[in-house]
Amino acid sequence: LTPDASIGFSKASMLSPSGQCFAFDDRANGYVRGEGAGIFVIKRLSAAQKDGDRIYCTIRAAIINQDGHTSSMTVPGDETQVMPFYRYELIEDRYERLFNRNQLGRPEFFPLGWNAVVDIGLATTSLGSTRNEWVVSANASRGFTLGSRQTLMTSAYLTGRYADGGADRVQTGFSAQYYLPQSGGWLFYAAAAADTLMSPGPTDMLLLGGDNGLRGYPLRYQAGNHRALFTIEERLYTDVFVWRLFRLGAAAYIDIGRAWSGPHVNLNAPGWLASAGVGQRDFSVRSAVSHLQRVAVAMPSSPVADVKRVQYLLKTRTSF
Repeated sequence: LTPDASIGFSKASMLSPSGQCFAFDDRANGYVRGEGAGIFVIKRLSAAQKDGDRIYCTIRAAIINQDGHTSSMTVPGDETQVMPFYRYELIEDRYERLFNRNQLGRPEFFPLGWNAVVDIGLATTSLGSTRNEWVVSANASRGFTLGSRQTLMTSAYLTGRYADGGADRVQTGFSAQYYLPQSGGWLFYAAAAADTLMSPGPTDMLLLGGDNGLRGYPLRYQAGNHRALFTIEERLYTDVFVWRLFRLGAAAYIDIGRAWSGPHVNLNAPGWLASAGVGQRDFSVRSAVSHLQRVAVAMPSSPVADVKRVQYLLKTRTSF
């Protein structure tokens, strides 16, 4: 026995300085380490009745909350899936060549026809999987032209598992993007997305933050079993061509989103969040990977002090 573990937990501020545990209480300030064991002598109910024993209680059901050896106390056990699967894929040969939508001065090919993929697999312990289960994954997308210039892109997805007579770890969602070209190099853009988790696993969560649509907020700022995100932008595509290397553009935006429900909710900021900003876009036409440089000023309307009200962002993306 060594004190190393206790010293490490203390440095991480995991131990209660008062030496008391207040689980699920606002007085909770850490936990207290302890080891113990208990012994219960049990007997079948029919045998106890036959022997005339005094019966204090009966056990109606029992479970074991132990997933075996893990790398640490705070991570779940490893999970393995080995399975054959069947895939059906549909690609409709219908594309439209457009300019100045998600990039600057480079042709973009929007898939307006149906695109769909369905995967169905059966994981079994005989092949090395952790448990026997059906695994399903499906996604579909389609584009629409509204009038002579407007474009609407839609997509939906579903993933999940089926084991022990019920669905498990089901995730589904929908998204849409709308493009409306205007005069003078301007374009109005709007997007909406929604996702939900049903019967999630211990590590499953939907994240929302500065890395996936809510600009100006920390990465993975909110988490939950449900997520929604709405964006509107006014984009400007110019003919400025710096040194024949970079094309310049600009954008003004508003983001509104929220992730909620479940055990991973951000209790400091659980409600709807919003952010507004303006920025410049630099696009290198000589680059094979079509990267855009984003330089922006973001102004999140966070109700807590850990998010700065004015931020300067510099990021590289493949989309406007």
